Amino acid sequence: MYQTDISDRDWIIYDMIGNLGWIACFIGFGRNVCAETRSALWIGEGMMALFILMGLCELIGERIAGLDRLLSKRRLYRGFGLIMAASFTGALVSLADLMVSGWNVNVIMMCAGGLVCGWFSRLLFVRYTKVSD
Repeated sequence: MYQTDISDRDWIIYDMIGNLGWIACFIGFGRNVCAETRSALWIGEGMMALFILMGLCELIGERIAGLDRLLSKRRLYRGFGLIMAASFTGALVSLADLMVSGWNVNVIMMCAGGLVCGWFSRLLFVRYTKVSD
């Protein structure tokens, strides 16, 4: 089991800023799809959005179950780990898309949102310490 000692104030701040990041990712991706922009790396960006959504569902499920501060290793990595990996990988894919396809505000939103979401998820993730097997 893994437990965190992060204060409620820090948790709320990191969570709110991280939420802004994934929301920016989703808005950028949605606008890209609606605009029917033919992106070189569109599938990778869609996978980023899907994996972030899967991580969010895990974290919401943990919160509903009252497991905010004490998580098993599996739940910790399925929630925060998946969001971090998807966010940083998606930001790299979006950056590559910018280089290939040129400047596009929607792709910039995905890249910046991925970096923000990944960073603030990481700040929460690293505060968990192992307390038992």
